[in-house]
Amino acid sequence: MSDLLTVLISAIVSLVIGALSFLASKWQTEKQLQQAQLGKILEKRIEAYPKLWAIHIRYETNWTMENKPKDLKWVENYLLELNDFNVENGLFFSQELYGKFFELRQYLLTAKAQTPKGKLVETALAQKIRDAVYGSEGRAGLSTILKDDLGSYRSAALQQR
Repeated sequence: MSDLLTVLISAIVSLVIGALSFLASKWQTEKQLQQAQLGKILEKRIEAYPKLWAIHIRYETNWTMENKPKDLKWVENYLLELNDFNVENGLFFSQELYGKFFELRQYLLTAKAQTPKGKLVETALAQKIRDAVYGSEGRAGLSTILKDDLGSYRSAALQQR
């Protein structure tokens, strides 16, 4: 009887260890696949995000520094470049970045609808556009989110919400 009990206990222990090994192996494989996928997404972001950054530098930073008029033509060109960029690269945005990107486009669409040809974008609306890019009152703008997504401002390279 004790030999049978020993065999039974050994079999149960073997089954439990086998099941735990299987689960650990499955978990490890899933994590490796997830890391590989996130690595590829990060590579695409590293390629795409500087192009988005350049659009904001051109239409917000440099435009402001050069005292160029933020008129209807500015809005149309800014919006066109953002939309073209989105078609090619929007798939790789984090959800947080896409939300802020959408907010910026909404402000630009509002400016396009409200700004008569030859007139400047309303000052408050131009400020909302700038704030969407650079942030304000403790809220992150597109520029900060871009850097966060690339790991510049946090220890983890990618965030998951």
